[in-house]
Amino acid sequence: VQVTGSGSSIGMSRQASSVIEVNTSQLETQIGTAVNKIEFVSFDKVNRELYIWVASHYLAKVDMTTKVASYVAKIEEPQKIGGGQQGFAVMGDLVFLVKHFPNQVWVYSISQNKIVRCFNIPDYDCFGHRISYVEDIDYDVDTGNFYMATFTVNNYFKRNSGQCRRACYTYRFNPFTDRLGAWNAFGYM
Repeated sequence: VQVTGSGSSIGMSRQASSVIEVNTSQLETQIGTAVNKIEFVSFDKVNRELYIWVASHYLAKVDMTTKVASYVAKIEEPQKIGGGQQGFAVMGDLVFLVKHFPNQVWVYSISQNKIVRCFNIPDYDCFGHRISYVEDIDYDVDTGNFYMATFTVNNYFKRNSGQCRRACYTYRFNPFTDRLGAWNAFGYM
């Protein structure tokens, strides 16, 4: 994804199958600040719409015909508590925001303009794997299952000395059907 507007043009350093240039000029006027990067991207598989997360707490929708981003909401509550935003997934009216420190999933309703639920992610899954550093979230539109990628870091403070081991686990949960605290690991990726 590339950002255009206010003279900025930023590309991702990862290989992509296609590039979408997003014009953020209208969004910048709406939120009153320059957008110099898109922090996260999510595709709503229910309504088939593209959303972006900018400037630490703004949710915007991208019109896929014009590629113009427009303001949807300012979501501040999760950012006031603990660590940073790590990613999000949009499912119809609901925005699922993941964060670490503490590991949580916040559910924001666009129509209600408020946080409607918060899931605390346990420290360990049912297999004894430590759940830490939640990185991103996505879902299967057919089952309602959500998947989160997390990193487990051993010897975190010695990672510059080459003694760091990082394992990536994928966790599945379904906020609509699972009992509270049902986080299942699928192992290394």
